[in-house]
Amino acid sequence: MEDKLNIKNPLLERFLKYVKIWSESDSEKADSGVMPSTSGQNEMASVLRDELKSLGLENVQTTEHCYTYGILPANGSAESSICLLAHIDTSEEVSGKNVNPKIYENYSGGKIILCGAELDPQKDSALSLAAKNGETIITSDGTTLLGADDKAGVAEIVSCLEYLLSHPELKHPAIEIIFSPDEETGHGMDKVPLELLKSKCAYTVDGGHIGELETECFNAFRSDVVFKGNA
Repeated sequence: MEDKLNIKNPLLERFLKYVKIWSESDSEKADSGVMPSTSGQNEMASVLRDELKSLGLENVQTTEHCYTYGILPANGSAESSICLLAHIDTSEEVSGKNVNPKIYENYSGGKIILCGAELDPQKDSALSLAAKNGETIITSDGTTLLGADDKAGVAEIVSCLEYLLSHPELKHPAIEIIFSPDEETGHGMDKVPLELLKSKCAYTVDGGHIGELETECFNAFRSDVVFKGNA
């Protein structure tokens, strides 16, 4: 139980810190070649760079296009290195400025009333499952995005690194980290620093249902649709 709290509390604090950083991306600027498309992503990258350095990762750096990289050396495992990825921007479709997180600990299944929205476990299977397990639910106040896509993934990765560093008895291969900008604009992989990567396998930690693992590589940057006919 104590070990679980040692993970939960820093993870929650880290996530709440991240969502309060306004790192919303801008599709128009990204389409014109500006990367990162907003200055807030530079701020988020700077926070993460400092955090990875303080944890003790090696070769920590942020590239000119705002990709933050670091590597946790292997501690005895002979397996090949792996890479973990997450994106630092949030969607521009709903504002991510001045996020005001709401925390519901030991959630028991009641409706969650937000400004202009209602979350009902009777209509949301994930919320219903969370109620059965008495989990902690985090939302925005309803006036902004929360930014869990993908700051939850960022917080999970950094917390995982911290846990491994504090438990050297857990053997692991080298773990490379990349936090990327402008995923929401479709340009997240435009300038990825492939020259830094040694791993043959990479895993993106992003939104999805519990236990879900996607094995496809999909980019929804653009779809061209042509209609031929007579008006």
